[in-house]
Amino acid sequence: MPTVHARNQIEYVRLDKFSEGKPGIRLLDEEGNLKPEVLEILELVKSYNATVATGHISLGESVAVCTAARKMGIKTVLTHPDWACTTIPVEIQKKLVDMGVIVEKLWFDVGLNHVIHHMRDNRIKGYFCWGMNPAVSTANAKNARKSMAKLDWLVVADWFLTETSTFWRAPDMKPEDVNTEVYFLPAALIFEKIGSINNSGRWIQWREKAVEPLGEAISDFEILMKLYERIAALYKAEGGACPDQILKANYDYYIDGKPNLLKLCWALNGYDVRNGRLLKGFNELQADGTTANGIWIFSGYFNNNDARMDPMKQPMTRRGKDDPTGLGLFPGWSFSWPANRRILYNRASADPQGQPWNPKRVLVKWDGTKWIQNDVGDFPTALPPQDNAFFMTWEQRARLFSYPMVDGPLPEHFEPTESPTKNVLNGADKNPLARFTKDPSVMLGDPKEFPIVATTYSVTEHWQTGTQTRNVPWLNELIPSNFIEISKELADEKGIKPGDKVHVWNRRGSVVVDAMITIRMKPQMINGVKTHVVGLPHHFAWEGKFATGDNINDLTPNVGDPNSFIPEFKAFLVNVEKAA
Repeated sequence: MPTVHARNQIEYVRLDKFSEGKPGIRLLDEEGNLKPEVLEILELVKSYNATVATGHISLGESVAVCTAARKMGIKTVLTHPDWACTTIPVEIQKKLVDMGVIVEKLWFDVGLNHVIHHMRDNRIKGYFCWGMNPAVSTANAKNARKSMAKLDWLVVADWFLTETSTFWRAPDMKPEDVNTEVYFLPAALIFEKIGSINNSGRWIQWREKAVEPLGEAISDFEILMKLYERIAALYKAEGGACPDQILKANYDYYIDGKPNLLKLCWALNGYDVRNGRLLKGFNELQADGTTANGIWIFSGYFNNNDARMDPMKQPMTRRGKDDPTGLGLFPGWSFSWPANRRILYNRASADPQGQPWNPKRVLVKWDGTKWIQNDVGDFPTALPPQDNAFFMTWEQRARLFSYPMVDGPLPEHFEPTESPTKNVLNGADKNPLARFTKDPSVMLGDPKEFPIVATTYSVTEHWQTGTQTRNVPWLNELIPSNFIEISKELADEKGIKPGDKVHVWNRRGSVVVDAMITIRMKPQMINGVKTHVVGLPHHFAWEGKFATGDNINDLTPNVGDPNSFIPEFKAFLVNVEKAA
């Protein structure tokens, strides 16, 4: 269940640690996304900033501590000031270090649920929405729409009008009661602009523009640059709150006086501020203000100084199909961050003496004088073998327990926040640290009133909230409307036949969808009680000219995982009946 999403990931990583670095073994998360090491990094940064914000330590003092730790051989993100400091605007890096300026505290818990609550509570009065459609995709979407109605302004950049851009005309909204000023900015499609993409295998790959965008649509990069130019001009002319955050921002992404995405690529890769030379990799980053870098893990993806104006001659555009080792590494295809390393923690593929655990599958090997590297070594390759295989952790070892996890180091089973049964495995039904469970907007349901378990999912023919796919007529011919997938047993109980309209409701919302009776859905015996389960795709809502329908996420509960804040889209309670 999503309130244990991060917990599941940590357990996968524990398994992964026993095979980490071994060729041919790879565990991604359930959706192919980043693994929970990212949570640890975020927690470290969060803790660091919280400490700085209380005035206990300055940035300069932190750099000194980090540098001392690094000299002792302790290496992690925060003990690499040359990685961290280079993300600070170049003109103030050295001043901050010298002066020991205290960094201002930020809001840290900024999951989408937090943002929605901040809108509702009048803490956020303006919202830029880029490539998202929270009026449909957010759990308890009705609550999200009501919260958006408290905004002063909303800016949506997308390919088509989305439900977020027209939230005020949702079936449950009264336009005359909404004072939010909504601006819709037409954005170019992915094949109408240049840029790079990242996949869950950490590959960065460049795409050239195929066709020109239609009408007034421009790329999101151009939109951001135009917005910044106008906002900065207003600040210069009229002043305003927090001027330094606007006027001292490094938005110098121009070439020959025009906005150019390549300049942003150079910044992400990293460069020498004294001469503009692109850095070969993150090992060239410095903490003294002489280098700048947008994100250290990307350093090296755009590093060809001899062709700096040609993205097709950069590491990320390589298309070599050779696989010298036969291990499926393909090191000459694109750029795998960081450092074009294909398998993270590959030092663990060899024993403490540097000899591969499997001689037939060699990633790295010590030959007595040097390291043989079939993959870029994820360890100090200038040193002879030792047993420190995880150089990004303080202790240089794998961690079976992830200390940033707020709900403890050991796995435990909890029922979803809305569940029709009791947890017989331990004394606690629900995760006591699940987020937002007491928020009045959640409106949890009683299983006596809502005895049916619902889950949401996708269909092959549609993507996310349907903004793209519901505007493609032939995809709508395949899946023209939303539906509820129910068992024959439940259909018989409720008098429902294929194609009937079905009313599905709980305390948060109410939808009407078409019935699809299948053998995939079957009643389950849970603690001796027959329990029905239904499935509901989540791609439909009111906006568009072709396929529309009620929003299923009006039903989902906006409670969240204790660590990732991901809502419980996959398990909640409803009731169903044949619609009148």
